[in-house]
Amino acid sequence: MNQNKRLLPTDIVLAAYLLTVGALQVVFYRHGYTSVPRAAAYLAAGALVLVLARLLPLWQHPLLLFLRTSYPLIATAGLFVQLNQLFFTVVPHYVDPFFVRLEEALFGLQPAHALPAMFPSRWFTELMAGFYISYYVVIPALAFLLFFGRRQAFYRAVWGFTLGFYTCYFIYVVLPVAGPTIPLGIPLADQFSGYALAEALKGILLRGEVHAACFPSSHVAITFLAALYAARYVPRRAWFFFVISLGMGLATVWLKQHYAVDVIGGYAAGMLFFVTAERLADRFVNPFA
Repeated sequence: MNQNKRLLPTDIVLAAYLLTVGALQVVFYRHGYTSVPRAAAYLAAGALVLVLARLLPLWQHPLLLFLRTSYPLIATAGLFVQLNQLFFTVVPHYVDPFFVRLEEALFGLQPAHALPAMFPSRWFTELMAGFYISYYVVIPALAFLLFFGRRQAFYRAVWGFTLGFYTCYFIYVVLPVAGPTIPLGIPLADQFSGYALAEALKGILLRGEVHAACFPSSHVAITFLAALYAARYVPRRAWFFFVISLGMGLATVWLKQHYAVDVIGGYAAGMLFFVTAERLADRFVNPFA
């Protein structure tokens, strides 16, 4: 057992997110929007992460090492759903009118509504649903390639993904953007029509829908980030991740899950996360340094 016990950058990012969200619940307290018990829970969870992470060793066993280094990234799944309780903490309403005006200024229309109406195709919608669902396999696929092939690259990628996810989550808390359908009251059943994959996607969205997490699109940011990591560390397989990333950008708009400007913001955010994480990686990321 390696007894090198210290905080990892991913520990710090997770703790910083929890502590910041808890503090915002207190600073912007408004009855009905924020909660003192919720604030206490986030603050306690952030403090607990700092304490426990500092005590846990970096085991040499591959599975234990994987869990120790990756748990902040794994935790993003549960904390994403919890965002529904955090919206309107800072801004007590959706800010979608600004994004609608921005889209109309840039494109003269809203692509999420206009494109499917111009080119209706259930088969193309099915393809777009497949791209959207691929989001749930991109990170595991890249993690598998790196963990069993280039271990240090795996640590760097986990760091970049963790930084990216929690940065997006923080933006969603302070900038609630609902997307093209929720402000208009368009139910999920009417947002898109395809076949088996489209119906499966509706089931996924129904169970894990978050109502104000649109700008920047984390789906686009994270898949693009995965493509950039693949290009650097597994270049022979990078084409697969870039195809997924490009398909995701179109799918999120075609399926009415995002504004087009969310997609632009997602690609910009993915690049920013990659550049920032890589610049810091040499100094902070190797857990055995």
